[in-house]
Amino acid sequence: MVFISYSWDSKKHIDKIKKFVAYLRENQVTVKWDGDMPLGTRITSFMESAISSCEYVLFICTPEYKRKADMREGGVGYESNIISGDLYNKYNELKYIPILFEGNWDISIPNWAKGKLGIDLRYGEKSEYEKLLMTLRNKNIIMKGTRIEETIISKE
Repeated sequence: MVFISYSWDSKKHIDKIKKFVAYLRENQVTVKWDGDMPLGTRITSFMESAISSCEYVLFICTPEYKRKADMREGGVGYESNIISGDLYNKYNELKYIPILFEGNWDISIPNWAKGKLGIDLRYGEKSEYEKLLMTLRNKNIIMKGTRIEETIISKE
């Protein structure tokens, strides 16, 4: 299961997030995001539960996301606190995957995530989407004790 963390930059941006969620679901990825919350849901409880229960958190990097995360502002700031605490306590780096939607990495990735390898979806390249789906389906990593080794998958 995947949680989508993003900032409400604009209606156009939210529409792009909706399309991204639809794409993931069309490719058999179970997604939790705030667009599915029933009315009356406590947003902070939803964020806490989703971040802790999901196998992956995809955080959608834009300059506004970075600003809110770094300033610990709004929902993005709240989620950044939860994520930072989780990283500190569990050091589960692979759970948190940056997805570049706008800007470039320097101006769009939050300070807590600098140096993380992510996916650049600004140009809609099929290979980037495929790489993301492989990761979400755990087809490109094998856990061996506490060490993680990448494997090459052949198309036979």
